[in-house]
Parts: sequence; C-alpha cells; structure tokens
Amino acid sequence: MGDGVNIAARLEGVATPGAICLSEQAYWQVKGRLDLKVSDLGPVQLKNIVPFTNLSGDPAHDYFADEVTENLTTLTSPPF
Repeated sequence: MGDGVNIAARLEGVATPGAICLSEQAYWQVKGRLDLKVSDLGPVQLKNIVPFTNLSGDPAHDYFADEVTENLTTLTSPPF
C-alpha cells in the first residue's frame, strides 16, 4: 500500500522484458553489491506519481522541492 508500491508498479511497467527498472535511490542502495550492467534512463515521469513542485516562484528554492520528493520516495519505497 502507498506510494512505494505504486512507484514499484510503475517502474515495473517501464522495464523492458527480461530487465529490471530501479529508482535512483534503489540503485544507490545496491550499487557495488551486485554485478549488474546498468543503463540510466534519465528522468521518467511515472503515471499517477506527481513530484513536489516549487510553488514559491523563487528558483533558489527548487532544491527544497527536489529534496522533499527524493526523501519521501526513499522513505516510501519497499526494501530491495
């Protein structure tokens, strides 16, 4: 239940047959522990997953919206 499950389901749909698609946070957790060939897909918009947006209009606060999104995604992602 929750965003972690929704994100995992959406990432599964992004993966090509026979491949695994990991979020950046999941990748950093397993990097160096597994011998895997990795391809970076870059930013991918996942269906029904909306990141936080900087509504202040001040570009200096963009980092805050990005950090909140990243932290919540990490905290709600299932362990791998």
